[in-house]
Amino acid sequence: MGAQALVSSVEDISLYTHGLVDAIDVKLIGQTDPALQWALREFADLKSDSVIGSDDTTSVLISDSDLSPSLNSIYRGQSIQWKSQIDFSQMDGFDWIKWFDMRDVPETNQNLLLWARNDLFKGSSQN
Repeated sequence: MGAQALVSSVEDISLYTHGLVDAIDVKLIGQTDPALQWALREFADLKSDSVIGSDDTTSVLISDSDLSPSLNSIYRGQSIQWKSQIDFSQMDGFDWIKWFDMRDVPETNQNLLLWARNDLFKGSSQN
């Protein structure tokens, strides 16, 4: 979960397409989380931008929102749970009892979307 799943997925795509785990170009879209930048620090071609350009050809995009419809035909994506935090604001008396008894609490999850260009995959129509 989190950083390990994200980095592993990007490394798999890089290894499949370039033969090296850190050779693929990656762009973070609207992501300023230092933990995310640190997790992907080994990728030589890591860039960051606030928006996705309509003519963007980056191999891997990472965002927290869906791509524009024009790019959906160029990329395929997967959701990865990035962070999970205890949501203390949602806890009532029953939740506190569950916490003390079973260590079970309500959580808030943050997912990231990992997008890879379709032409990187064998058998794609753009290949």
